[in-house]
Amino acid sequence: MDTNIFVLDYKFSNPIAMDRALEIVEEFIDLNKDGTLDYTVKEIIRSIDENFYNGLSRGDKCRVGRGISTLYNKGQIFYFDRGGTKGVTNTYHVIKH
Repeated sequence: MDTNIFVLDYKFSNPIAMDRALEIVEEFIDLNKDGTLDYTVKEIIRSIDENFYNGLSRGDKCRVGRGISTLYNKGQIFYFDRGGTKGVTNTYHVIKH
């Protein structure tokens, strides 16, 4: 078995990572009411709280991104729409509201 393979799970090292990430997404939506540009979850979080993002473990960064994507897919993040992709990463933009 290749030990370099990174397996994604939802066992956060930082127990508030997802809650804080959702707060940041909401703040980003409030500040960008007319979003025309596409942003990755990383770019969204870093634009609001770079120190929070930089303090996350590698795994938590992946978990937060996947968590935001899952919530978007389930229709639980409002005023967001999926944009194009950047490599294998989804991007999002704010819908006018």
